[in-house]
Amino acid sequence: MIDKKNQCGCKAEEQKSTNVDSCGCSTPTPSGCGCSSATTKTNNSTSKFISLILALFLTFVISYSLGKKSAKNKLAQNKANFTAIENKIKQQPQTIVYYFHATKRCMSCNLIEKTTKEVLEEKFTTQLKNGEIVFKSINFQKKPELAKQFELVSSVVVVSQYDKNGKLTKFDRLDDVWKLKSDSKKFTKYITAHVKSYCF
Repeated sequence: MIDKKNQCGCKAEEQKSTNVDSCGCSTPTPSGCGCSSATTKTNNSTSKFISLILALFLTFVISYSLGKKSAKNKLAQNKANFTAIENKIKQQPQTIVYYFHATKRCMSCNLIEKTTKEVLEEKFTTQLKNGEIVFKSINFQKKPELAKQFELVSSVVVVSQYDKNGKLTKFDRLDDVWKLKSDSKKFTKYITAHVKSYCF
């Protein structure tokens, strides 16, 4: 006699396993092997896993796109700010503090240049950063046109001002830097006063 099988291929007789009640009696279990139920659970787990992967991927893509857009906007804003500052500098007079020196230099010459630069960095930090004031050290023996323009015969500090077209409008030659080089307080006051008169 051929055994009857359910759709899952299990024998019907094998499905009728018995359970034991608390009283010790045997009760037949409902027919059905549960194979279809196990397969459904596996498919559901796979679908949930795939959905989770897709959600994480979409979250990453969206976050990356937003971050990239934000960085691009910030870069554009910084560029605009830089351009605005640059245009402002071009439209306003510029003060250039020169230290003119000869080819052969002595300790006093080097000291005057060093101290002048330190005074500017301490007293005019903002103006140096935004380009309103510029410090330049130049060998006047190699720049005869500047030596003639500023009437130079020896090393000296010169405070000058140029308009927005780059034309020299005025200048002061600070010859007393040599007399004050050994007195840092008086030297600082001397340089500061002249530079201020050009900027404020």
